[in-house]
Amino acid sequence: MENKKYKIREDLSIIYKNRKLYRIEALKDFSGDNFQIEKGKLGGYVESEKNLSQEGNCWIFCNAKVYDNACIFDNSLVLNKAKVYGNAWILGECKIEDNACVYDNAVVSDNVCIRDDAKVFENSRINGYVHIRDKAKVYGNAEIFDNVVIRDNAELYEKCYIYGNAVIADNAKVYGQAYISGNAVILENAEIFGNTIIKGTSHIKDEKISSTNQVTNIFGEIDLTITPNYISIYSNFFKKEDFWKIPDEDIIRLFYCTNENPKKLWKKWKPILKAICEC
Repeated sequence: MENKKYKIREDLSIIYKNRKLYRIEALKDFSGDNFQIEKGKLGGYVESEKNLSQEGNCWIFCNAKVYDNACIFDNSLVLNKAKVYGNAWILGECKIEDNACVYDNAVVSDNVCIRDDAKVFENSRINGYVHIRDKAKVYGNAEIFDNVVIRDNAELYEKCYIYGNAVIADNAKVYGQAYISGNAVILENAEIFGNTIIKGTSHIKDEKISSTNQVTNIFGEIDLTITPNYISIYSNFFKKEDFWKIPDEDIIRLFYCTNENPKKLWKKWKPILKAICEC
């Protein structure tokens, strides 16, 4: 291929996990969003030229490593000490940084950011503007896209399907064929599994949810989630057994974030909420 953008420096090699990896060196100037590569600049490590496309502005920085059959395409970047290996592909404008790892048969595309100590592996598919950070893990046949945020120690695996603006955080786990969308927030030690569908503005924490009928979400005039053990109103969690002991005036205060009359709202929704809880 003529007009290559980089070459492999065979004189700058290391042995890493029984593989010989080589530094790359830029053969011309090029740039992308918030970075500039000048001719002669050294990059990270590859095992062979198949690990980094000669087209686009994709690049490997610092001590980042790409090896096996993995490949970086388009304008994607691998930075710091991140590693991409196995048969993983990174396409689009993605960033894999810090100590993050993408491996096995994972495919990451569009504008995804994976950082910190996060791991994406097995047959995962991640695209859109997904942000995966901290020590979060995505694996199995999980599919994640749109603007989903996965953080802390959260784990998503098997055949779960997450999209929209969902947030999965803390020690939460989503697996089986669970389906999460909208602005759902899954927190703390919650587990969502089976064929459960969670959507809308559902807020769930510290519960094991294995079927859709365990969750009632009402949004629009109010933002309310009812699960077997909790009631959540505008992201405020209450144990069911404690909720009805709270004075009405304290509940009414939760509705001041709306454009409606809080007293009228609670008067309307209190009997509805009670009926749902007693079912």
